[in-house]
Amino acid sequence: MHPDLDVSSLIRATTSAQSVGKFLFSACASVLPRELLGCSGNWIELRRAISTFVSLRKYDSMDIAPLINKMRVSQVQWLSISGARSGVCSYEDLVWRTDMLRNVVCWIFRRVLSTLLKTVFYCTDRETTRMKVTYYRRPIWSYIRFRSTRTLLSDRFREIDHRTKDHIRLERLERGLYFSYSKLRWIPKANGVRALQVSLMDNVVRGSKYAYYSSRSLWRSIGAILRHEIRSLGGSNVGTRAEIYRYGLGHVGV
Repeated sequence: MHPDLDVSSLIRATTSAQSVGKFLFSACASVLPRELLGCSGNWIELRRAISTFVSLRKYDSMDIAPLINKMRVSQVQWLSISGARSGVCSYEDLVWRTDMLRNVVCWIFRRVLSTLLKTVFYCTDRETTRMKVTYYRRPIWSYIRFRSTRTLLSDRFREIDHRTKDHIRLERLERGLYFSYSKLRWIPKANGVRALQVSLMDNVVRGSKYAYYSSRSLWRSIGAILRHEIRSLGGSNVGTRAEIYRYGLGHVGV
């Protein structure tokens, strides 16, 4: 990457889902044997399914049952039953062939397509597009992350390696104290990136055993307590949050 490129210009260098889908299908067609799916119609259905797959939103999932129903199992020669007359097979044989084809398609999506996608592209959501998945080529995103991390470390943060992290953890565990650290996740926004803290496990020693607590589980417990208190206060003719806040001020320091 050119040293004069800034993050604000690179953040717009995304790859469209349509281009990602074309790349994945071309890679599959080059790597996988043609006989794996049989006729050209089955390959066309796979291409359409890949386009749907790369267009999914962040928490969406895709069912491959419609894809299997559109494929012609009879055109997959390596699934043909030896000894069958005129290509006619029983219902049990058809179910077996369909299950085998479903396993092959699942393997293509889970092992081939997912590996290619994670290797070539970085998939993330954006502030400006909510749950829509955005694709960056790996070299571009690596440079964005490098520049952003360098800027962050020059301000008020510092990076620790695994050896330093383990040393601090053991030192605090011997004193029976919590140790929490965070990884950074970069979220693209309109003219740059936003750093998000990803909370990891906190450790504490009880007796001679190690106990592990998650920061998220701690906040879930606090949230449950607050919800219980709000319901309790709601029965005391306290309605809005502002009124609950004023009600709680009278108990400060009690």
